[in-house]
Amino acid sequence: MNDKFKKIVAVLAALAVLTGGWYFFYWLKSPQHSVALIADAVRQHDLKTFEKHVDMDTLYGHAYDDVVAVTFGADKDANPIIVAIVKGIKGLAVPLLENETRSYIMHGDKPENETEAQQQVASGNESGAEIVDNLKDRTGFGALKFDGVESSDVDGETAIVGIKLHDESLNRDFILKIKMQQLDDGLWRLLQITNLQDFMQQREAAVKDKLAELTKPIAEQIAQNVQLDKNLLQITSVHYSAI
Repeated sequence: MNDKFKKIVAVLAALAVLTGGWYFFYWLKSPQHSVALIADAVRQHDLKTFEKHVDMDTLYGHAYDDVVAVTFGADKDANPIIVAIVKGIKGLAVPLLENETRSYIMHGDKPENETEAQQQVASGNESGAEIVDNLKDRTGFGALKFDGVESSDVDGETAIVGIKLHDESLNRDFILKIKMQQLDDGLWRLLQITNLQDFMQQREAAVKDKLAELTKPIAEQIAQNVQLDKNLLQITSVHYSAI
């Protein structure tokens, strides 16, 4: 091997090392890497790492407000007293969500009677536990599977990251946009889901479409085999309580 060729190989090797080192450093300080750390923390039951990269108090506080907004925001006939009560329970529901998350991170799936939420119910926090269950049902997070990072938009020390989630019950993908804040060590922390209201509305529409798809054959069969004799119908005047 002549000297000229050796120099070319040496330069190429140096460039490869520099490029690889730059990419490795960039990846470690990217929001995508912190999202991967969060996912690994869940799988490895690493509560310390999870809490470093997820601000649960801020996350669940905003999420609770979004669920209330979706539930009552467009309903002009919503009882203001009920809305006020639901908002008032936030101080009870958010800590329950945090405790249940910590329990899941540390122990994974557990028998229902051993979960933190059930312990809270035993202490008299039935309303808060019910709100927690309703929150999970409305968002559908129990059926969602993390399927990677779709996009990342960094603006200084904040970033909006789009993560791809697959709903196994609906067999459909959704994009959840999360807001992250850069930490002093260059890593990132999850603060808020910025499109939770839109996500909930999209998922609820998908659930309706799925139910219509599943019930369509039954509805068609009923229409073909059941005929209603109008002569058998009678309109009676009764008190609503009898109904």
